[in-house]
Amino acid sequence: MKLLNQSLIWVFILVPVFYSNAQSAFEIKKKATGEFTHKKVNQTASCAPATASAELNINNIRAVIQAGGDMWWDLIGQPQYEVPSGSGNTALYSGSLWLGGRDVSGQLKVAALRYRASGNDYWPGPLSTATGEIDGQTCVEYDKHFETFRKDIAEFVGWYDAGVFD
Repeated sequence: MKLLNQSLIWVFILVPVFYSNAQSAFEIKKKATGEFTHKKVNQTASCAPATASAELNINNIRAVIQAGGDMWWDLIGQPQYEVPSGSGNTALYSGSLWLGGRDVSGQLKVAALRYRASGNDYWPGPLSTATGEIDGQTCVEYDKHFETFRKDIAEFVGWYDAGVFD
């Protein structure tokens, strides 16, 4: 159980998006014409929301994922989960990453995204261990996707088994 808990902690540390209590910097609204617009709103974080996206092409599926926790849409209203890949047929409109758990005091913590319309819980980059903050330039440097391979996971497990993280 200890291995599982600590492994999950490290997996979330390695993920390039982290939780923040900041408000959304963009508000996405649908006009009467059916078009979507992005409106700049106040933001309390020291960096802008993630803008990077990546396309996954695997098992005859083409799907877009965003660094800010959104999945399967292009942030302006077009679905991006195509099955079979290249057909133009989309099976899902959108989704997002929701994470929850309890801290050492039993307090429930949740990071969830709802189309970036009512807040933004995911921001790129590592937080300072001293202040829990991040500067804008660091956000820009981490606004991307990181590819992880089986050998990377095996190496991590080897480090863990060797007691590197105790």
